[in-house]
Amino acid sequence: EDVADLNFDNENLRQYMSDELVYWVEEVGIDGYRCDVAGMVPTSFWNEVRPRLDAVKPTFMLAEWQQPDLHEQAFSATYAWRWKEILQDIVKGEANAADLASYYADYQTKWPRNAMRMAYTDNHDQNTWDGLPQEIYGDAYELAKVLSFTGEGIPLIYNGQECANPNSLEFFEKDPIVWNCSDPINSFLKELVQLKTDNPALHNGDWGGRVEMIANSDPTNVLSFVRRKDGNEVVVIANLSAETQSFALSDDQLSGEHRDGTGMSVSLPGSEHTLPAWGYYVFTRG
Repeated sequence: EDVADLNFDNENLRQYMSDELVYWVEEVGIDGYRCDVAGMVPTSFWNEVRPRLDAVKPTFMLAEWQQPDLHEQAFSATYAWRWKEILQDIVKGEANAADLASYYADYQTKWPRNAMRMAYTDNHDQNTWDGLPQEIYGDAYELAKVLSFTGEGIPLIYNGQECANPNSLEFFEKDPIVWNCSDPINSFLKELVQLKTDNPALHNGDWGGRVEMIANSDPTNVLSFVRRKDGNEVVVIANLSAETQSFALSDDQLSGEHRDGTGMSVSLPGSEHTLPAWGYYVFTRG
């Protein structure tokens, strides 16, 4: 039965569904739920059931929805559809770096501080109906993954994505993944996971730092930001265009030594910088 047809004013239905959710945590030991089309169920129901789940054990709740009030009591994370849409529009030349900067401003003004929004470059719907991420993002794919791990939110690695699965997966059929874990994306994603794990500035929700935009001389094409937490700092500078861009940073707060991925020391903001099409820098300090 479609969830839209269910009557959540019926107390017996609410109790039954609540009991079922508790059962799988209490008796089977699962530690979280991904709730499909969560916004089609009254938020009051989710608010009622979350304390019952957490009374058994802390339960991670992911809503396939994009709505701030779902985070107030019920959900740990929601889908960041808007983040994905902006990135794909940028690749198509229909948006730019300023639009992504606006996304983070919206995140910080309209969403609770503990809200974790899932920034993804591939998922089950997109993979089946829209195509593979390497096809959708093209030369910008690596940069998109970097931003999904370094910006506010939580990244998603979809089934087979870590091994560059060459086929879109069937939606309702058994469709084995081609596991080619020698593909360079495997080691690349491991590096991003390690970076996010090791640096508190990149941790999720309240545990991590906010995105703070760094002023630069080309905000239409270049996104530059820093995240800080407990003396740790991650600086991300990204060329969100298909052309080489030269630019200067103008944030005096970044003065001092940072390290790049190889451990080499660099000074920021420094003089003019240049990035190739879809190029990026990730610098750390602390």
